[in-house]
Amino acid sequence: MKKQFLLFTLLLITGFSYGQIESGLLFGLTKGTTAEINAISGMEEGQMLYNTDTQEIYVYDGSAWVKSSNSNWLQNGNTSSNGSFLGTTNDVAMDIKSNNISMLQFGRRQTLGLTQSYPDYNDNDQYLTYVKGNNGTSALQFQADAADFYKPMFFTDSNGNFRLKGSAAQTDLFEIGSTGTSNNGEVEFIIGDDGAEPFVFKRYDYRDQLKKELFRIQGSSNAQTAKPRVGINTGQLANSTLEVNGSVATAIASPSSSLTLDETHHTVIITSNSSITLPAANSCEGRTYIVKNTYGSAINISTYVDNTGTNSTSVPSNSVVQLQSNGSVWHSVTPGTPTITYSQTFSGRAYFYNNTWYSPNQTYGLGLYWNQSHGTSSSPSYNTTGLAGLPITRNETLIKFVMKNDFNGNPSGTQYINLSVLRNGSFINIGTYTITGGSTNITMSNQDVNFELQENDLLVWACRSISGINRFSYASITFEFGY
Repeated sequence: MKKQFLLFTLLLITGFSYGQIESGLLFGLTKGTTAEINAISGMEEGQMLYNTDTQEIYVYDGSAWVKSSNSNWLQNGNTSSNGSFLGTTNDVAMDIKSNNISMLQFGRRQTLGLTQSYPDYNDNDQYLTYVKGNNGTSALQFQADAADFYKPMFFTDSNGNFRLKGSAAQTDLFEIGSTGTSNNGEVEFIIGDDGAEPFVFKRYDYRDQLKKELFRIQGSSNAQTAKPRVGINTGQLANSTLEVNGSVATAIASPSSSLTLDETHHTVIITSNSSITLPAANSCEGRTYIVKNTYGSAINISTYVDNTGTNSTSVPSNSVVQLQSNGSVWHSVTPGTPTITYSQTFSGRAYFYNNTWYSPNQTYGLGLYWNQSHGTSSSPSYNTTGLAGLPITRNETLIKFVMKNDFNGNPSGTQYINLSVLRNGSFINIGTYTITGGSTNITMSNQDVNFELQENDLLVWACRSISGINRFSYASITFEFGY
């Protein structure tokens, strides 16, 4: 009742007031010091006092005197108690602005209009802090007084990229983030700005509480022309483009059938009659492969330039070839390149009869009749007694052979020549090769071999025709060797 009378009196006084307000007509509150106010008893909720110590109005909330200013957000700050907060009590976005531009929003994802159908963006009830800005971009910068330049900052750009840029060691910088336009996105890692600042990747060990380096990427020097260096387990600048302080593993495979090589292959062990297809040399400049053929015959492979500069399409039995693309063709870079080459030629009447293999006759040697029978199997049935052949005097490479044929009548069917070596009492099949273009005119067949011969090997050969008319050829064969 007292409150209602007081309010009525105030309204009545102001209703009769004109132009000038006299100080005697102003409404005043009971005043007291902090000590006097705390000594009051019998207060009622809603009563007010003016604290002369703090020069603030206090309201009794039923249990304590509280400053009326605490219900507002003051420009010079508030003194708050537990349970106080700044924000909303309903599902409405809280928005903080500067220059009337929304800078920071708080709320549920759905309330802020940020729900999308993509993973991690589809939870309507996820609570967010949304940093905004002008023209569709935003930034969040941190204080770093010791940094001369490049104060640390998260920011977005007009292409939708998100980046972190900041200071390092007072005058250097680092930058991490996405870049690109029109669906051509990238992620960049940048360190600067002298040339040799490293990216260092470390692990933390809880036992000794030390950070231990795994690998690093950095420029070779503090120069504009610094080259990239990668060091794994080096602890310092790598001494080459790549330095590995430890072992290195590459892919190795033993296919059971023909294989087309790609970026998942490196070393291939051939154990059966299969072929190897190399990728286009212009698609993988610098790539290397190692092919080891343990099969008893040469195997086919895509064209490469061998160690003598000649195109080759085979990998000899019991040999290894290492290949590298120069962006145009595949080259053999196999160690142990032959540097001296020579050739030997043998002539004779070569028999192509009855689907049977015929070699030079032991009675006449290598220069007369090639009519010593060795069966009709898929490869000749050589024997270790009474066999004509070419003894090998040193470890060397049988690089290739050229065979000249001049048949006594046009042959039919298919004509072959087989090369083998007798080594330590056993025969090793080098390969069986098709003789092309046989006729009554002189024809030449040129075949790459690249087989590694050993001292005391015996090189032997035999000819055969399958499903053809019996013919003989005035033949010559020239072998090219290298060591």
